[in-house]
Amino acid sequence: MTNLSETLSKHIEAANVLVLAGKIEDNLEKLLLVAGREIPNKVAKRIFAGMGPLSSLAGKIEVAYLFELIDEPAFKDLLIIKDVRNAFAHTTQYVYFSQEHIAAKCRNLSNWIGDPQDAFYKRGLELFDEISDSIDKLIFRKALQEAPLPVVDEEE
Repeated sequence: MTNLSETLSKHIEAANVLVLAGKIEDNLEKLLLVAGREIPNKVAKRIFAGMGPLSSLAGKIEVAYLFELIDEPAFKDLLIIKDVRNAFAHTTQYVYFSQEHIAAKCRNLSNWIGDPQDAFYKRGLELFDEISDSIDKLIFRKALQEAPLPVVDEEE
């Protein structure tokens, strides 16, 4: 029973990596959509879905960096997160943070603290929050640029 329990707990690593990376990817897509011009949903789907030019996490990271929506440390760490996500997602073998090829990637994160799993989760959550803050700032900035609505006098 202990072996099964250990095996199952290690599979939680993969699930957490995939969910965290997916949330970051969703936020990057929102960031790009908020930073750009308004486009119809049909156009957004062609850009971000299927074989669209920004359907990959790598594409979203690179374009966000190109347009200075993320800084260089975030860019580098997001690429590491993408690589770790891919290692967990695109394999027929079990993958764990304790394996050297995963630990080596995590040691390159800007917040390296001695434990690959902790560093990955901590930096991933920080990046998620940073991107969320950037989205909020862009929305606020755009709202301030919009012309005010006309005041309607209810007495007339």
